[in-house]
Amino acid sequence: MKPKIRLVYFSGCPRAPDAKLAIEGAGIVIYDVVVQDGLPANHADRRYSSPSILIGDLIAYGGLQDGAGACSAGRLSSDRILELLKES
Repeated sequence: MKPKIRLVYFSGCPRAPDAKLAIEGAGIVIYDVVVQDGLPANHADRRYSSPSILIGDLIAYGGLQDGAGACSAGRLSSDRILELLKES
């Protein structure tokens, strides 16, 4: 069974389009999109920086944060996503 792919971000996140391109560039056409703005304040997906890409329980890009929203930094790569998919 293939792991579930999720893209988690807040509305207006300037890196969200790049994250979508990285996912789709890895050949992934079906994935879940979670927009943090619409989630309850205590929802677990609000803990992720924006954007974050999750492959199953593995954070492929982004990370966990404490407190207020944070933006993810660093290079986005379709190749890295493919690597992690092969490992899972």
